[in-house]
Amino acid sequence: MSDIFISYSRKDSAFVRKLHDALVEQGRQIWVDWEKIPLTADWWQSIRTGIEEADTFLFVISPDSMTSPVCQLEIAHAIEQHKRVVPIICREANQRMAFSALADACNDLDYMVLAALNGRQLVALAQNNWKTLSRHNWVYFREHDDFDTTFADFVAALDADLEHRSEHTRLLMRAREWDAKGRDASFLLGGREIEDADDWLARAVTKSPPPSPLHVAYIASSRSTAIARQRTAGAFARLIALGAAALALVVVVLLVTLTQAQAQAQRLNLINEANGILHLPESHIETAALLAIHVLNEAYHPQADLTLLAALARLDALPVLTGHTDQITSVAFAPGGTEMVTGSADGSVRLWALPDGSVLRDIETTQQLLTDPGDPVTGVAFSPDGTQIVAGTGMGRVWAWTTAGEPIYNLDAHPCCVTSVAMSPDGGSILTGSLSDERALGVWDAATGELQLTDVAVNCCVQTAAFDASGGALLVVGERVATGRWDAATGSIQLGQPLLNAAGRSHSGVFAPDGSQVLVDITDGFGSTARLWDATTGAQVQIFEGHSGDVLSVAFAPDGTTILTGSADNTARVWDRESGEPLRIFGLHSDAITQVAVSPGGRFVLTGSADHTARLWHSDYRELVAYACTIIATDLTSATRERYGLGSTLACP
Repeated sequence: MSDIFISYSRKDSAFVRKLHDALVEQGRQIWVDWEKIPLTADWWQSIRTGIEEADTFLFVISPDSMTSPVCQLEIAHAIEQHKRVVPIICREANQRMAFSALADACNDLDYMVLAALNGRQLVALAQNNWKTLSRHNWVYFREHDDFDTTFADFVAALDADLEHRSEHTRLLMRAREWDAKGRDASFLLGGREIEDADDWLARAVTKSPPPSPLHVAYIASSRSTAIARQRTAGAFARLIALGAAALALVVVVLLVTLTQAQAQAQRLNLINEANGILHLPESHIETAALLAIHVLNEAYHPQADLTLLAALARLDALPVLTGHTDQITSVAFAPGGTEMVTGSADGSVRLWALPDGSVLRDIETTQQLLTDPGDPVTGVAFSPDGTQIVAGTGMGRVWAWTTAGEPIYNLDAHPCCVTSVAMSPDGGSILTGSLSDERALGVWDAATGELQLTDVAVNCCVQTAAFDASGGALLVVGERVATGRWDAATGSIQLGQPLLNAAGRSHSGVFAPDGSQVLVDITDGFGSTARLWDATTGAQVQIFEGHSGDVLSVAFAPDGTTILTGSADNTARVWDRESGEPLRIFGLHSDAITQVAVSPGGRFVLTGSADHTARLWHSDYRELVAYACTIIATDLTSATRERYGLGSTLACP
């Protein structure tokens, strides 16, 4: 096995040689094809094996690698194998030109490349690859970038979570061998390996790269087979030589351990079976949901959670807010908890009912909440009393309407894009952030639209600006992250020392409900995380890491005990504020999650996505289970329960 597989164009060999040598000096094992493997029957298998046996897949981006059919095949296989993908920019490439060149090359493909494509369309494959690459943190090794500085950051990032990636590769190779041998039981894990694999799987579902379905099937089969062999008989016999008291104690411990192992094995088997059923016709989907519910009724398991969500989605039983024709840029809940609002790059704002997701203001018929065609909505917010909606746009405007859709005013607020809008807790002011150098912050009278802000020193573009619960403190997120004080009497803002300077980029930030801490997303050379700082001292309190793409949005639950993140990896995650541990994953969007929000009571989560939809989720998985039981018509039959060892217990009593 190797540490790194490098995919590149021969025209970038000089750079790749330099990178290769630097990595070898660091003690890395590198798989790289210097001589070009001949296009024989074994060619593609050799490439596949190299990718599968590597912990990390590096793709060197250049105009030539982007137009290479072989490179596109390599990227696709790395993605299919759930490998950690690291894009490296050697020379800037234009994706549209690359796709055009690949389309032209389709008529001249070598027959071995055609065989490797196996009926897939090359351009569609490349477009999907590009979408995946775009969600990862890119490393810039261009000619004008300092190689040594970038390389040091790059190596540090490579070492992050190295143990997880190594085990991911090792178990995947074992699982592939087992699968290739007809799933012969002699190739399964045994003894302590099973315990270690169970522990790894429980942790891995929140890490990058995530476990593949083959990982889950292999570990579940290893556990169930080990239990079936009943190897505990010999252990009991050897205990006879022990004293009665010691014997009783050890027997109790052994029985408890065996019971726990059997329960864990059954859970993994049920999840594995449910995931397999999801690929069957629609009539079987309720069975998959019920198996997942059985697992969740016993104990929370993230894979069972994801399986239940996937099953309910197949049954069209989850609220999906559709109708926008471009990415969702902003989402918010009304303070009363009965309405939701979404803003989109298609230039529209929509009001929805909670919890069924029905449209209350449909711009297709009323045009009441339409801003300007071609002017993307970039931020939305409700007034504290829930009677008004404000929105910012890409052309620097701020609009205000009643929730009945009646316009109140619109402002030419900033010379260029408004990035965020927020209402003060008393409803008297609107806070806006902008990419404008001339006016990066604005504070406006919510009733009249008049400018209230007279003095502020913000020497950077602003991605997000937010009030605290008192309305007196501000958080500014952009090239730097800082807190400050808003004086309504004088119309001035005084910002404190930055919590974070230009070491990374940030998209969003928010105060904790009690105002003591601030939560901000950070993307730098070490990955993309959400971080919690003390709002007064600037000391970092907690870090939330596990997303495989840029974190794009963050939010607090109203009680402050959990936080929510949305990411370019297409998932949103709930985290424990104190420990930093992940609690849940929402993963049904087909593109990046751009915005997240938590309902006032904390019961629901709302996510907006680049896939043009918003989705509503139950915050508590137990409420999801209860909801699922109202959707599913019948429980498992007695024969099905017997097949899976579930006895007489109903999933939905």
